[in-house]
Amino acid sequence: MRQKFRKISLFLLAAMLIAFYIPFSASAAEGERPSLTIGRLNTPPTIDGVMNPSEWGDKSFTLAEGQPNVTVHHKTEDDGNGNTVDLPVKPTETDVYLGYDDTHVYLCVVATYADHQAMALLGSQLWQEDCIQTKISANESVYNDIDFGFNATTNRALSYTWNGHGVTAEELEAGKGRDFMITRSGNTTTYEIAYPLSSFATTVLRLREGSNIFFSIAQCMSGGGWYEYAGGIVLDKDISNTAILTLGPAKNLGNTGGGSGGNTSSQTTSGGNTGSTATGGSSSNTSGTSSQSSDISGGGADNSSDNVSGNASGSDTGNSSDTDTTESDATNAGNDSSEKEGGSSYVWIIVVIIVAALAVLGVAFYFLILRKRPE
Repeated sequence: MRQKFRKISLFLLAAMLIAFYIPFSASAAEGERPSLTIGRLNTPPTIDGVMNPSEWGDKSFTLAEGQPNVTVHHKTEDDGNGNTVDLPVKPTETDVYLGYDDTHVYLCVVATYADHQAMALLGSQLWQEDCIQTKISANESVYNDIDFGFNATTNRALSYTWNGHGVTAEELEAGKGRDFMITRSGNTTTYEIAYPLSSFATTVLRLREGSNIFFSIAQCMSGGGWYEYAGGIVLDKDISNTAILTLGPAKNLGNTGGGSGGNTSSQTTSGGNTGSTATGGSSSNTSGTSSQSSDISGGGADNSSDNVSGNASGSDTGNSSDTDTTESDATNAGNDSSEKEGGSSYVWIIVVIIVAALAVLGVAFYFLILRKRPE
C-alpha cells in the first residue's frame, strides 16, 4: 500500500510541476509583446492635419526599417523564370504620436516619403495603396481594424472600419475638428485621428490611468509592402499580437521637440490642404466583405478582415462616447477590471497552482519520509 501511495504522490507532484510551468511560459510569451506608456492629453489636440508639438508632445515611436518592434513585409512576384522575388518597399521615415483622454485615443502620424500613390475612391480599397492601417481595442475581446488614406488627386480623406465592433458607421467622419483629417504637403503626409471609445469598445465608457489599450499600426506603401509596428494586421488578424499601451499620467507638453523627429517643423506650415479634405463617406460600399490579399515572402498572407458590418447608419462623431452615459461610475469601475483580464487571470492560476503544489509536496513528504519504515 505504501508503495502505491508513493507512486501516486510522485505522479501528482510531476503533474503539478508541469501545470505550474505552463502559465509562466504563457506569461513570458505575452511579455514579448511590445509595450509602452502613452500620456494623457489634458487638452485634446485639434484634428486639422497639422502636427503641432505643443499639442502632441514627444513621439511614441518611429515606423521605419531598423526601428525597434518594426517589421518590413515585402510583397512578392514571379521574376519570369519561376523564381519568387521580394519587391522593394519605398523608404519612409514615419513618426508616431499617441495620447488619450477620458473618451478618446489620439493618433498622429507624420510620414515622409516620395511619390504618394493613392487613388482609392472607396474606403475598402485603401489598403492597396499608400495609407495606414490600425488595430485597436480596449479589452482584446472587442476590436476594430480601421484604415485611413488620402486620395492624391481629389485630396479626399477616407477611412474604413473592417469589423464593425462597437461602431455604427463604416466610415468615421473626416474634416477639421472631426474624427480624423489627413493632409499632404511636399513629401510629408500627416494623419491626425481621434478614436472615440465607441469605435473600439462597447462597455468601457471612460479611459483611466493605469488601464491598457491594445494597438498596432501598419503603413502600406504602394507597390512594395508594409512597415508594421507590433503585429496583428499584415500577416494575421490576431489581437494578441498587438502592442500593449499603458495609459499613463499627463504628458509634459512644455519641453517638446527633442524626440519628435525632423519632420515636426515642416508640419507646422503644411496647412495648404486644410480646406480640401472632404468628409470620408462611402455608404454605398458598407456591405459584404473585401479580400485584402497579397503574396508576401514567407508565405501567402491573407490580409483580409471578415465580418464587415453591413448596417451603416450615419457618422460617428467625436462626441458619441459622451452621450452614452447609461452606466454608473460603479459600472465603469467594473469595466476597468476587464481591461486587464489577461494579467489577473494568470495571477489567480498561479496562486491556485502554488497552493496545490504545496499540498502535494506535503502528502509526498508524509508518505516518503515520515511514514518510512523498514520493509
